[in-house]
Amino acid sequence: MKMSLQFHALPSEITSVLKEVVLEGNVFISILHSQPFSVEIIDDIDDACRRLLSLSNEKNVRCALSTRKIAPESSLNRFLDLNDGCIVLDVGKVSDVQLNESAVLFMSDNVDGERVAKNFSKRIKKITKSGVLAINPITKAKSVNKSHRYTDGAKRLFDSGVKIAPVAGIVELALIDI
Repeated sequence: MKMSLQFHALPSEITSVLKEVVLEGNVFISILHSQPFSVEIIDDIDDACRRLLSLSNEKNVRCALSTRKIAPESSLNRFLDLNDGCIVLDVGKVSDVQLNESAVLFMSDNVDGERVAKNFSKRIKKITKSGVLAINPITKAKSVNKSHRYTDGAKRLFDSGVKIAPVAGIVELALIDI
């Protein structure tokens, strides 16, 4: 199964969902660092949430969730090969001026991993609304993306003047009610 869900949310909103999912289903968590790649395995969910919140003030944070004990590796590709069935969660950086995009990614035939990925996505969908207006800052062309999601916290930031940033590109995002 292949699944991808992109959304904008405060890191605190994401860690609330993360904690529920981990406590409900015997799920292991690790933070994946880049440059150089390393795996930080965290046994306590409260510690993991504190660490994610702290790091998300500095940079985008990537973590992995798995129903099996996580095996560290030396590169992201090797990590994903060795830890088949893990869910990748990207938590977007938040600052006074910008909120970066977050995402849940899963691609595997692992039944237990699929269950956790669906559970996490279902919980994110419960706390989000859909509908983002994408605006090209050069041409001013506009397009509605009905599948992109955002939380009330992200909307409050947007309404206060904080930029809502996509994962890549120059497009500007506006959180609208559709």
